[in-house]
Amino acid sequence: HFERTPLRPGQIAAELDCSHQLVGKRGIVLSDKRLIKRYKDDQSNRLFEITDTAKDIYFSDDIDDQLKID
Repeated sequence: HFERTPLRPGQIAAELDCSHQLVGKRGIVLSDKRLIKRYKDDQSNRLFEITDTAKDIYFSDDIDDQLKID
């Protein structure tokens, strides 16, 4: 969220100190829940981008928001 730009799984993995494979597997789950967009760029690099739905759920300033994911 704070990068405000799509990231490769390896970049996310470096921040979390885990493997890019783990990030990739979690990315599939998050994409299925429509919390991130998974796509490939012109050079066939996988990119992850947070969706507006995820931003609203996780980064809202509204105190009444609950972390409910349908």
